[in-house]
Amino acid sequence: MNALALIDVVQQGRPLFGAALIVAGVWLLWRGLRGARGGHRGLLRGTEPALARAEGWRVAVLGVVVGGLGVAALTSSPLLFYLFLGIGIVELWEASFVIAVWRHGDARGGAVRNA
Repeated sequence: MNALALIDVVQQGRPLFGAALIVAGVWLLWRGLRGARGGHRGLLRGTEPALARAEGWRVAVLGVVVGGLGVAALTSSPLLFYLFLGIGIVELWEASFVIAVWRHGDARGGAVRNA
């Protein structure tokens, strides 16, 4: 298979790949908002503790980013690709950092010192 035939195969598979990313993104967004099985770690679950809701936020952001990358693949837009990739990297890093610090504080007893 020569290089031109490979490029043609990739171009033909782009709509299917983009649609699959959009479906995966919608599923992740729904899971982040409503929570996992049993409703745990859902952003919209008012009965969950704040840490579990923050984990739901992280999954919801991942869903938006994956769906946005799917839209970028469907439209062949490098601008959308880099925009969603940048948002995904920054927001997921930030949410993961906050959750890790929160868990570390809980593991140490969560004592707050008055300065």
